[in-house]
Amino acid sequence: MKTVKIVTFHSAINFGAFMQAYALCRTIENMGFKVELIDFQPYLKTKKGKQKEIDINREIIFREFQKNYLPLSSETYTCLDQMKSLMADVLVCGSDQIWNLGIGDVRKNRDVYFLNFGADSIRRVSYAASTGGTPISSENFDFVQKALSAFRYISLREPESLNNIKDTTHIPLKVVLDPTLLWDQYPETEIFSKYRLPEKYVAVYGLQKNPIFIDAIKKIRELYNLPVINIGVIDMPLVEYNLTLLNPAEWSSFIRHADFVITNSFHGTIFSIKHKRQFLSIPLIKRNPKRKLYLEELIFKVKLQDIFACFIKELKPAWLEHNYSPRNKRIENILNIVGLPDRLYKYQNNISFVRVPIDYSNVQSRLNEPIETSVSFLKTALND
Repeated sequence: MKTVKIVTFHSAINFGAFMQAYALCRTIENMGFKVELIDFQPYLKTKKGKQKEIDINREIIFREFQKNYLPLSSETYTCLDQMKSLMADVLVCGSDQIWNLGIGDVRKNRDVYFLNFGADSIRRVSYAASTGGTPISSENFDFVQKALSAFRYISLREPESLNNIKDTTHIPLKVVLDPTLLWDQYPETEIFSKYRLPEKYVAVYGLQKNPIFIDAIKKIRELYNLPVINIGVIDMPLVEYNLTLLNPAEWSSFIRHADFVITNSFHGTIFSIKHKRQFLSIPLIKRNPKRKLYLEELIFKVKLQDIFACFIKELKPAWLEHNYSPRNKRIENILNIVGLPDRLYKYQNNISFVRVPIDYSNVQSRLNEPIETSVSFLKTALND
């Protein structure tokens, strides 16, 4: 049996990072390979200072879950030198933003994420790698060009990533789906007996607390008249319950059972789709002016939101349009694929359209072909 070893962002304290790593491992295992997820954790050698207790507890929860559900290598690696002699039949990098050289940790460890280790004879493949929309700079161009020359097959998660990479290689490039869309069986758990929460609720999962997100919470809670449960790692305003110490199985279960989901996360959007939920995806913004966001929360809490737009210009659509994060492209791409572009909330005054149920039979029919294409790419890349 051939051995496939994978490098990805598996150890981040992030539900999407865990789920995409889990999905890719299981998908490749299901193709008949022995899979090992290289336990690369460069931050272990750089952690400094005192951590908050909640962060320590959250890390313990995630790390235990990773050990139980991911096929981690027996050795933990913290730098490239430790990986030089690593052996495998195939090395795979992906998915997630492992090729986003705008991220400091990616730049520092670019040799690892571009598979610049192991014997030359090892087959190298990328699956759904993402640049996060960050162009390859002149200082990184030669490095990327040389690194990609050792690859047999290259696939990217978004068209924007393909455009960022295409000038660095002559190898044919393919856009494929995030691996979470290739696998259907995820760790889940019974949540209601443990948390004793209402069985009908709106779930909120946010990576960023911004004006559009808070506005969406306000409007959806008024429209549905249901309690709101935050299932992210940061506290959110306008919610009845902040559950910020969930494990990935609980996170997925809360999405599955929600009457409605509000999220500005790529994988939050994907799991809303996978679990056939009614949902809104919220754009991220480039800047996070914390003082003004705290002011917004206060205004909502004291019910003065009607005068809010008079002095907080950030909520004006024209300002927002020029301050959306490029990271929104990945959400736009998947929503376009499944035929739900209107589910990306752009601060509309009237959102009663969300009461119209999503036609998930149409969503699935639109996903069938790209799923088949993505699985076919992976089989060919690992086997030919």
